[in-house]
Amino acid sequence: AFQQVLQSIPDSISELQLKNALAQVIAQMKCGHTSVQFSKAYTKWNDQYKGPQMPLMVRIINADSMVLIRSLTVNDTTLTRGSYITHINGKTARWYIDTLQQFISTDGNALSFKYLYLSNSFAGMYRLILGLDTAYHINFIDTNGVAKQTVLKNFIVKKDTTKKAIATVITTPILSKRAIRKREKAQTLQLQIDTAQHTAYLRIGSFSRYTMRRFLRQSFATLTEYRIQQLAIDVRNNTGGRVARNVLLTRYLIKQPFKDGDTVMAIRRNFGANGKYIQPRWLFWLGLQLRTKRNAADGNYYMRGYAKEVHRPFQKHHFNGRIYILQNGYTFSAATMFTNALKGQSNVTIVGDESGGGSYGNSAINTATITLPNSGIRVRLPLYRIVFPNKTLADKTARGVLPDVWVKPTALAVKEGKDNALLQVQALMRQHLP
Repeated sequence: AFQQVLQSIPDSISELQLKNALAQVIAQMKCGHTSVQFSKAYTKWNDQYKGPQMPLMVRIINADSMVLIRSLTVNDTTLTRGSYITHINGKTARWYIDTLQQFISTDGNALSFKYLYLSNSFAGMYRLILGLDTAYHINFIDTNGVAKQTVLKNFIVKKDTTKKAIATVITTPILSKRAIRKREKAQTLQLQIDTAQHTAYLRIGSFSRYTMRRFLRQSFATLTEYRIQQLAIDVRNNTGGRVARNVLLTRYLIKQPFKDGDTVMAIRRNFGANGKYIQPRWLFWLGLQLRTKRNAADGNYYMRGYAKEVHRPFQKHHFNGRIYILQNGYTFSAATMFTNALKGQSNVTIVGDESGGGSYGNSAINTATITLPNSGIRVRLPLYRIVFPNKTLADKTARGVLPDVWVKPTALAVKEGKDNALLQVQALMRQHLP
């Protein structure tokens, strides 16, 4: 497939065309950590883009269902939130979903990640991959079940040309970097407690940006202090981060000693002639030299001691009550390692959708970025393959971690703005109140 793409590239090609061609073929590798990004200059331009935009914000429900979140057309009262979009310019919703998801990298066949990504990026991907149209003939089924049609034009960001009143001055306080970081951390790491019902909600939005040791120590001490019996842990939209931080959280919850993985290996320790396009090359090279050892049987390089390292549950403030883990398609990488480690434990119930990260393992640990010499396009390339503990070939299903209680997105939930997964967890908690 890669050779076909190379042969199809003409001598003169734009960065956009090249990026799309590479993204489509790399997505066929079915590795969520292997992906394509624009050059830094193009990314900056695209982030500041103020031109015409495709006017629909949608939520992808499944392979052929697209539900409207919002129309960007001013004073549009025809299209309402929760309506099913069936056709755009004569093509079915299924055609758009199937076409655009081919440019999105994910682990195996876990489409839940692609559906969430496409939901958040539909208008942008439409513009960058399909190109904008002058008008959009929309066929839809409204919230009353009535089939209707409408025509929309591109959304134009209008500049504010009105003169500002000189006397009206609104000052916005400028936050320091420390204050901004503190606010962002509070949004990423949250603990809410209901002392009357002895329940708690723990939000872990990322395993990457913030030091978690103190937060987790204080949080689980609080759970012990207030005798919390049921705990909901929300790792939806947690795309991963540092493995050590996921391990730290797991040790407060798991009942048995555990390992990060049975196998962590690389197929080579040198980058060859093309290594000059990887920066910082020397750092990744040094890690491979110091951390891996060649296996004579298969010729691969295995990370020293990784498969032997065993993590034991914490004794102090270990949580032994009922645990409900919320996950979705954006539960990925280190977050999937967390849900996978607790999957099947007697006091754990996973609620939501299939995780975007693979349940058998993934390619990750360290991810290098290759910068192509002429275009500046960047390709993310993981250096190691990891297989999670206690996996057999029968587990190699190319699927994510499957929930114990499935909660799929629905048009009604989109219309009403309800969090059905969280509502399901609350209902399960009520069944076991003291």
